[in-house]
Amino acid sequence: MKEDKDPKLVDLPARLSQSKLWQIQRNYFTTMGVKAWKEEVPYYISSNAFIGHRYATIVIHFIREWKKLNPQFQNETFNILEVGSGMGKFSFHFLTAFKALLKDYELQSLKFCYVISDIPENNLTFCQENISFAPFLQNQELDFSIFNVEEDQDFTLRLQNKRFSELQSKTPLIVIANYTFDCIIHDAFHFHKDKLEEVQLGLRSRYKNFDIQKSLHLNDLKFNYRHVDIDINNYYDDPKINEILKEYQTYFYENGSYFLMPLGAIQFLNTLKKLTNNNFFMIAGDKGLALPETFPLLGDHYDASYDGCYSYLVNFHAMGEYLKKDGGDCLLTLNDNDFKVNLFSMGTSFADLIETTAYFNNELESSGPDEYCQFYDEYQSSSYRFDLKSLLAFIRFSYWDPNAYSIVHGRLLELLDDAKENQIEEIKRDLNKLKSNIFKMNIGEDVYNQIGMFYQIIGSYDIAMELYQESIAIYGDRAAPHNNAAVIYEKQKNMGKALVHYQKSYELDKKNQYAFKKIHYLTGRPYLALLYPLLKGVLVLALMAGALYLLTH
Repeated sequence: MKEDKDPKLVDLPARLSQSKLWQIQRNYFTTMGVKAWKEEVPYYISSNAFIGHRYATIVIHFIREWKKLNPQFQNETFNILEVGSGMGKFSFHFLTAFKALLKDYELQSLKFCYVISDIPENNLTFCQENISFAPFLQNQELDFSIFNVEEDQDFTLRLQNKRFSELQSKTPLIVIANYTFDCIIHDAFHFHKDKLEEVQLGLRSRYKNFDIQKSLHLNDLKFNYRHVDIDINNYYDDPKINEILKEYQTYFYENGSYFLMPLGAIQFLNTLKKLTNNNFFMIAGDKGLALPETFPLLGDHYDASYDGCYSYLVNFHAMGEYLKKDGGDCLLTLNDNDFKVNLFSMGTSFADLIETTAYFNNELESSGPDEYCQFYDEYQSSSYRFDLKSLLAFIRFSYWDPNAYSIVHGRLLELLDDAKENQIEEIKRDLNKLKSNIFKMNIGEDVYNQIGMFYQIIGSYDIAMELYQESIAIYGDRAAPHNNAAVIYEKQKNMGKALVHYQKSYELDKKNQYAFKKIHYLTGRPYLALLYPLLKGVLVLALMAGALYLLTH
């Protein structure tokens, strides 16, 4: 059988940037929409209150300094474009932190517009209809746009019904790109016998006739690579990228080294330069490399990793070098983190952005999203070891992230019996802050129900009931909030409502024997399960009596 007739063949080996992989991946996200994050794609490290606050603080510093450097544009609107927004969870955390920081820095009069953008229409529809964004929509601080960073040269603000280029903005476009560049086009290179080779990718499927259009099962794909000789002097049409290729040869000292060229990210930088007239500021968070001397240590890790979708390590150094060749600037992380945050600027040098640079070096480098998630993982696995003071410190360090509370919730409830009155009041204050950070989407732990349990234990039944109602409204009917509400109604002697919620809880979870027992008790029907221990005891006594009789006769 000829290779091109193989029913399991998806794509013949081709230069990585020309592989069908990227089309397949775009089709996957278009098909899945927000379900991609519900079912497969990890999101927490780039969608929590901690990273929202860190990024918002960087943007605040940048805006303050830019306004000082450009006093003639004090009243201009700042546009903040987030690319690849997905379900909008990061957008919500950023906006919540940003609004609070504007007040702290006495910048309430600042005019800004945050733009949630993505390729799938249903992602934008989901965000536009999500009630978490209602306050920002009311204040005309939020807009939406279909935007493909690999292809589009401009974007349309949906609510304003204007293209960005039509705004003729005097302020820099602020761009946020989390987990964007790792899953758009790259080229890969292999260093062998003192020269660079092109790495080509071929695709096959585990099963016949892989559906490229729907692309529902990306992990069905199998990768195979091959190496091809190239002329690095004229490999790209863009001479600046060829210069970087030549410079990279000096970093390699052993055969078998690999590196990637983030072609999609570089194309996006060119788009931003044209669109903004060389006036933008970008925060890019992703997995990748920023120090070229570490490239020879990479080994075969140039291969794609799979976490719900395929992604490659982003070469942030190449992005920075490319931008600097056009007069731009960058701040690259020196930490060997899994999730690296880097800053790119065109039009304003970081030498002039003293506050922004200081915050990056002293805060993001020492305690960025990756460091936070190390603490998160530690508390998730070992929260039983920590006392109440430590739990509250962690919740505050997370900037009152709901997921952070969720992983220590059980331990916190265990410690309530010994908590002092002032500690209870402290917890209440922290939970009030935390509630404002809950993104209203049926994903992850039901934090409304968990907070409700705290208030139920301390006897604040009205607050607990409001939280259970919120839980059901956001997360849908679940057994736990109905069961908890039923317990409160029973304590309040409202047996009718208690019965309704116990019945609903048991209907949703047939394993809930507590609710099943309460239903029989409240309806006056015998609960046969209560007779089982008695019958078992009678049977045991009868057997013992029979054995005794046989022994004595």
